[in-house]
Amino acid sequence: MTFKELDNLEMTYKHYVKAGDNYWKIENVNDSTECYLNAYDIAVEGGLEYNRFGIFNQIVRGLNIIAKEGLKNKQFYTAASLIMESIKFYQQLDTAKDFLVNEMVKNVYRYYYRAANIKKIGYSHIVQSYVMAAISSILNGRSEKALEILSEIELEGKTVNKYREIVKLIIKWVSEEKEVEFKNFPYDLQRIIQGSEEIMYLLKFFKRYKS
Repeated sequence: MTFKELDNLEMTYKHYVKAGDNYWKIENVNDSTECYLNAYDIAVEGGLEYNRFGIFNQIVRGLNIIAKEGLKNKQFYTAASLIMESIKFYQQLDTAKDFLVNEMVKNVYRYYYRAANIKKIGYSHIVQSYVMAAISSILNGRSEKALEILSEIELEGKTVNKYREIVKLIIKWVSEEKEVEFKNFPYDLQRIIQGSEEIMYLLKFFKRYKS
């Protein structure tokens, strides 16, 4: 029987946290982090009061450890995706520091770019990696690097061209000191953006990020 089959969300939450703690003690970071993520999902689903700092802190620690393990095996796409996920939780901590968030965004750029260059992932992931690296570069104040990254995309097609349009629009708006927001994109580009949770999330950084 799984925890969720207990039909008691508060008890299910407590079981997941306890399991996460136990896995952490024996250094099983993967299962521990999965349990904490499940506990968070249950808390949100049930509108429960929970130890927000404790859960988020453990999730961020776990995701970053798993990401580092991925880097050892040159799993750059996985590492970049995990860091993106950890940023989402880290930003919600009262103790979050902007300079650490900015450093994490720089790592997102590095690892997505490496993933794209190694080309040991599927074509769609290669394009996604280039686009994420380009957007991260703009966030890091390097719009010229973003254009350079776009030029490295060897694949062609309508979708790839729309990704290029998205990045070039962002560069244009940033250079003109205009807001970069989802609502400002043409409808056809909005549909492309909506298909990528990662791109949607990165766009939110432009509202407060100073390049």
